[in-house]
Amino acid sequence: MKRAAVILAVLCLGACSASQEQPAPAPTSQASATAATSTGDSERFAAAADAVATAQRVGIITRIDPTMRRVYVEPSMWSAGDVQQKEMLARMVAAHFKATVRMEVAHICDRYTGKEIASYDPLWGFTVK
Repeated sequence: MKRAAVILAVLCLGACSASQEQPAPAPTSQASATAATSTGDSERFAAAADAVATAQRVGIITRIDPTMRRVYVEPSMWSAGDVQQKEMLARMVAAHFKATVRMEVAHICDRYTGKEIASYDPLWGFTVK
């Protein structure tokens, strides 16, 4: 259990530090404003992809279903994390889905039962079931 909590904490710290944006200078035109936004989004999406890949590699995420925007997690590792770690993981998965399937929604499901245990979307935020 302690190992799982440490892994979740490291994932979340890496994702938080990678997703923190430096303040950008004010754009001078609409085209440069769009470019600045897309650069920030691409950095966020890259950080999310790295966090999701790391979570898969260490066994927190066992399966990803992008068409239904679901990820299946190892329940023992999920329960070892605190609420901030769980929320950060859900946000990173949602950002990963926004980059791949254009919808920033994530449903976190139990690997064994398939039951939804948490979800994140920008409108309703993070909820634990």
